[in-house]
Amino acid sequence: RPSPGKKVGMIIDAVGNFFEHGLPHWEREWTLEGKKHSKKQLNDERAVNLRSCPECFCIHETAPICPNCGKVYEVVGRHIQQKEGTMSVMTKEQEDALRAQKKMNRMAQGQAKGLLELQLHAKKMGYAYGWAEQVFRARGRKVK
Repeated sequence: RPSPGKKVGMIIDAVGNFFEHGLPHWEREWTLEGKKHSKKQLNDERAVNLRSCPECFCIHETAPICPNCGKVYEVVGRHIQQKEGTMSVMTKEQEDALRAQKKMNRMAQGQAKGLLELQLHAKKMGYAYGWAEQVFRARGRKVK
């Protein structure tokens, strides 16, 4: 709503309507003809290229600088580790053995009765720190 002395407006989207309807400045094709919309109306590349500013929480199209507050985003590169070795096609026997090992791991996880047993299983399998706590909490949510 226009107000005297105000030059800009702020849209507060507390529920993420921009995911379904797009950003306010995007072009739209308006029509009075009814048509069915899928739940994810914006399945095009524009929906993927949105960014949220960590300073002012402005949602905008991907850019190196926030158009609202001017924050310059840090460019973080990633380093890909390469290991020596050769690739080969798995044989049916190797594939079956791997599948059986994964099944045994899932069974051992399911048989763990508490957090301590899950932590022991995580250590044995070389899982990341915190894995056991996440599994334990997820079990608690399923029970309720």
